[in-house]
Amino acid sequence: MSSGPNISQNSSEPTKLCFVTVGATASFNALILEIIERPFLAALQAHHYTDLLIQYGQQGEQLFEEFKKKNELEVKEKYGLNLSGFSFNLRGLKCEMLSVKANPSIGREEGLIISHAGNVYLAQTLVD
Repeated sequence: MSSGPNISQNSSEPTKLCFVTVGATASFNALILEIIERPFLAALQAHHYTDLLIQYGQQGEQLFEEFKKKNELEVKEKYGLNLSGFSFNLRGLKCEMLSVKANPSIGREEGLIISHAGNVYLAQTLVD
């Protein structure tokens, strides 16, 4: 269970979050696989994202954790992204969704939400 997004807070640079949700009970590993591909990570970097938060649902934990274990350092160093994820948040996703809204007073730029509602296309259009 998440207590809220783990968003980087570097006082000198604004943060920008891409929040991806597959739903709490959905199994949508295809979306997770698209999100962790190098072209998508590069697209996030090109659009100045600092954080990638993935709600991977019931079936995606192993996939996410394996990727994170093997690639977290590369994702940070090569793409400038802080990578975090969770399976389920009993309190809902309000906090995560509000974290993509711009808030200049705390150094946060407008971010992006990608949902499980067939939006692998959305992820692909960001790359193209």
